[in-house]
Amino acid sequence: MVRGKKLTAEQCQRVTICAESGFITSQQHYQQIVSAADEHLDLVQQVLEYFKIDESQLITIDALQTKEEVFAAADHYQWGDDTEQCLRVLQALINHPLCDAGTAILLFFKGCGYDSLSDSPMMPNPRYKEFYSQLIERFKNKQFHSYSICFSPIEQGYMPNLDEYLAHGFYIPGEFLCPYATLRIDTELE
Repeated sequence: MVRGKKLTAEQCQRVTICAESGFITSQQHYQQIVSAADEHLDLVQQVLEYFKIDESQLITIDALQTKEEVFAAADHYQWGDDTEQCLRVLQALINHPLCDAGTAILLFFKGCGYDSLSDSPMMPNPRYKEFYSQLIERFKNKQFHSYSICFSPIEQGYMPNLDEYLAHGFYIPGEFLCPYATLRIDTELE
């Protein structure tokens, strides 16, 4: 039986701060942003003012406290054109000590990992191909903190349809479709 779980108000706020400040990966990354004094710092300052918090209360990816928070942060992450930034965030999420396998599957499908690993990717990038290959190996070798959060790419609308799959030669590991967990996380941030 599948169980549902909502984030607490505190968890919602932590994920929201992390997301709204641009998914800063760590305090070290934040210090680099401060040193660069670029537009990202302006965004962070606005978030700090909005939430009435100081720098010490800034929530970075590595400061997320539960597997549910890591999953919700991954669900709210929006890919951009900056490959370096995207990979920094993706690595921080899957390397978080509390990262659940469901978070890895969510990132695979949300990021179209099946295209990156196809024989003829629509947007070829060897670094994404390497990232998704490593993610699959970690999943197969049970190298995530837990395997308790259920993510269904079909139910969530991330599965390509059959015609797309066949036309583009997408690669979807069968292991990702095997039932392994029953906990669904409602990532709606209030």
